[in-house]
Formats: sequence, structure tokens, C-alpha cells
Amino acid sequence: MNALANSQSHPKSNLDLAVSKNARRFHDMPGPTKFQLLRGFIPGGKFHGHSLKDFGNICRKEFGDLYKISGGYGVPSIVMSFNPDHFEKVFRTEGVCPFRRPSASFSYYRENVRKDFYKDMLGLTIS
Repeated sequence: MNALANSQSHPKSNLDLAVSKNARRFHDMPGPTKFQLLRGFIPGGKFHGHSLKDFGNICRKEFGDLYKISGGYGVPSIVMSFNPDHFEKVFRTEGVCPFRRPSASFSYYRENVRKDFYKDMLGLTIS
């Protein structure tokens, strides 16, 4: 068992070290505050009447290629990235068993609407 454990452990790569040196705290990431989001979506706000794509582009112009959208009322915060290099860094540094939050709409549909069809099987798209 130790041989298996030792064969799976990898020394830190140059990418891992570069990421950890340049990483900033989640709290310090740029992005609209909850108040800016609320104010932006009411009539007259800069996001009002725009599509989700337009909303993303407006935030990208204002906050850059990497920003967060603060969650609230039971909805988790999310990070938006428009740089493909960010995805490589995340995938290489998050470990052997990363946590992927399932889509709430898929989960609801399969657990409530079509429970008879899916039963105990949630499938690959949301597991």
C-alpha cells in the first residue's frame, strides 16, 4: 500500500510554485459587490435589459479577465475567467479528487421532476 501511495505523490512542479507565489486571496479578487449587482439590474442600471453574455462582457471590461461574482441568499460565489491559461493552472493544482459542484437545475430536474426515470442514478453530468 505504501508503494502505491508513494507512486501517486508528485513533487511540486514549477507551475505549482508559480501559482502559489502569485495567488491572491479570494476576498481580494475584483468583482462587483452585492450592492453593485442589485443596483446594476434595476431599471436604469448598467446591467438592466442586457443578456447574460453582455453582463459578462461588461464585467470583463471593468474588472479584467478574472473576477468574482459574490453570492448571497444561499447561492455560492463564483469566479469568472476569460483566460484559458487559468483553467490549466486550476486543473493542475486542485489535486487528485477535485470537488465539482453539480448544476442546481440538473439536480432539481433529476431529483424532483423525473425522479421515476433517474431513481438513484444521477449520471455523469451532475455527479
